[in-house]
Amino acid sequence: MILLALGCLLDRPGYEAARALFVDDDGDGLSEHDGDCDDADGARYPGAVERCNGVDDDCDDRIDEEGGATWYPDRDGDGFGDEHAPAVTCDPEEGWVQLGSDCDDTRASVNPEAVETCDGSDEDCDGVADDNVEGAPEWYVDADADGYTAGASGSVTACGEPDGYSPASEEVDCDDADGSVYPGAPEVCGDGVVNACGGIGDCRYGGPTDLTERALENDLGGGLSQVRIGDLDGNDEADTVIEHGSFSAGKVEEILIFEHPFSGVTGAADADAVWAVGDLDVAPVELGWVSDPLAPDLVVHSYDDVEGDAFFRIGNEGGDLAAEPVWFRASPGTGVAAFCLGSQPSSYSWVYFGNVDAPRIVRIDNRDADGGTLTEFPNFVEVTAQVGISGRPLAACDVDSDGVDDLIVADGAGTVGVYSAGSVGGAVDSSAASSVLTVGFQPQVQCQPDLNGDGDPEVAVTDLAASTVYLLGELPPDGAVETVSEAQLVQETGRTEFGWTVVAGDLDDDGVYDVGVGAPFGDFADFGGGTAGDSGGCAVVFYGPLGSGARSATGADTAAFCSSHDNSVYGMDVAMADDLTGDGIDDLISTASLETASDGVSQGIVYVVPGLTD
Repeated sequence: MILLALGCLLDRPGYEAARALFVDDDGDGLSEHDGDCDDADGARYPGAVERCNGVDDDCDDRIDEEGGATWYPDRDGDGFGDEHAPAVTCDPEEGWVQLGSDCDDTRASVNPEAVETCDGSDEDCDGVADDNVEGAPEWYVDADADGYTAGASGSVTACGEPDGYSPASEEVDCDDADGSVYPGAPEVCGDGVVNACGGIGDCRYGGPTDLTERALENDLGGGLSQVRIGDLDGNDEADTVIEHGSFSAGKVEEILIFEHPFSGVTGAADADAVWAVGDLDVAPVELGWVSDPLAPDLVVHSYDDVEGDAFFRIGNEGGDLAAEPVWFRASPGTGVAAFCLGSQPSSYSWVYFGNVDAPRIVRIDNRDADGGTLTEFPNFVEVTAQVGISGRPLAACDVDSDGVDDLIVADGAGTVGVYSAGSVGGAVDSSAASSVLTVGFQPQVQCQPDLNGDGDPEVAVTDLAASTVYLLGELPPDGAVETVSEAQLVQETGRTEFGWTVVAGDLDDDGVYDVGVGAPFGDFADFGGGTAGDSGGCAVVFYGPLGSGARSATGADTAAFCSSHDNSVYGMDVAMADDLTGDGIDDLISTASLETASDGVSQGIVYVVPGLTD
């Protein structure tokens, strides 16, 4: 120690120099002894930030090696460099830029400021191709992918068609949840919907049709007459009742009852019940409300049997269709010409006795009908109204909306009278009619359901001579039927007996009543097709809604079904209601009573035209 001190005293300049190495002259926290390469510049020392200034700021013997900014190569010259190739330098090469967000440095049209176009690439480098494109197509919700959109609500713009969207359609889809429903869609038969928006669906026949081309044909053997449809046993399924016998001889031997879909019927042996009625002269059959509000009763009546007495039968024996029928006897020679059941549950029926000196109409209380002779019933009432020979001179429905059926009577001279139920309590003549309408020769009357939706039934009045069916609603006190009818169904050509039968149902399943009209002496030529001379009979369907005014049997929204076998009298008795084929849709059914095979033997054909057949 002494020697060191002595040495310093002996070499003082050296000592001062060595001592200076430990002094931080520039106040940067480091001395030359600590490695400060410029102790006179506080910005230069080990660890300092290298700057672009041409000197060694961090004292590592390198100049500007880490100074400057981050630069990116801009190969496409769009002002944005390749973000994947950065470089930090104080002296960048030409073509380098400080904006490095170019996602494709080979295309000048691709950069963060580029305009997005519909080309499948990401021009604006936001990670999504073809987004935010100005002028991109607009797409509208099309949930069922049928090409028809539900409207402007919920629209989007996109270059490609998004799932669940379509271009705007000219017409709006009325049901965007069902791909089979859109404007102008083809009708799909049997789907229960109207496929074409604003259409009339579901499926419709059109023009004249040969029954052998479309209908279910059932050979029951022998001649047939009337056919009736109704739920006889209260199981909510249609039952079919058909007369079976010799139509040409005017004899009915038995009544066939079918409780199952008629599409499975091939002959009389398929009947579920057979009522042997003997050898009756032309026994008309009726189905309607009698006394059971749950199921209609079956009524069979005849002019007379071989003994000269008139018989008729009321009731279905508590729904047991296989039971032996119960018959009631009228006085000999009375001649049951017509039997009329009401259109709603009622305890009485009307019978027209035509084969006596003074034709009369009597009312029978069905509750008292327990067998015996008709004249034993104490409650029948005579109505002195001349009723000429007519296929259907009686009808009963509530035309004055008082909840009780009114009696409608047509006479052969062309007069239709309406008798309110309240007026039938004693002898009543034609002057007691609440309405008296004038019609052409031999009118017929048939009650129909509410065809126009006003809550009241319609009455079909047929002028056979004029081949016109008049549909009447609320009837005025009197007038000509032409002036009070709501609509007219007209057959312009031929004497076809157009209007012999008038029925209502929904053959096209659109929820609106259609009207079927029988023309038992018509042929194809009368209804716009076929060859004249084949007068096998026709049935014409007028599709609803009927509207007002005249509708032609050969006009639009009609379909005609004809038998090609001459003189078959198809259409003399037509029914159109309930489901006969098991598909839940109304069908059209009629007998061709005199249709014969090639060998001349009567086939007794029953034709069923299924609803919704395309």
